[in-house]
Amino acid sequence: MTDMRNKLPIGAHLDSGGCARKRASSQTISLNGQTSGSLNIGNASMVRIQPWTRTSGDLAILISFAGSVNLSRFERVLADCETAIDSVPPNSTLYWGCYNTGVPVPQAGGQHDYLLVTLYE
Repeated sequence: MTDMRNKLPIGAHLDSGGCARKRASSQTISLNGQTSGSLNIGNASMVRIQPWTRTSGDLAILISFAGSVNLSRFERVLADCETAIDSVPPNSTLYWGCYNTGVPVPQAGGQHDYLLVTLYE
């Protein structure tokens, strides 16, 4: 195998099935005291979402691109350290909500709970 160092742009994303894309930006969203929120994706064509729920072990993150999240409207459920990679149309909005896994009610994140979002061109 050839050495690919310095051959691809620094932000190239290789985990997308061989379709390398340049990283446009990354954001860390604090879930401390938050039960829901949204993020405008801008011109990105792919998004990578990974929750880190260290304070609240029973926290699930519901994800939607179609509108605000509730128990009847979401596209994905992510637990701690799970990763979702989705292609999205430009100018989309990522909506997220925090829910308790034991009793399905909204639950605010704790001090050390984060949502890591990386956007790719």
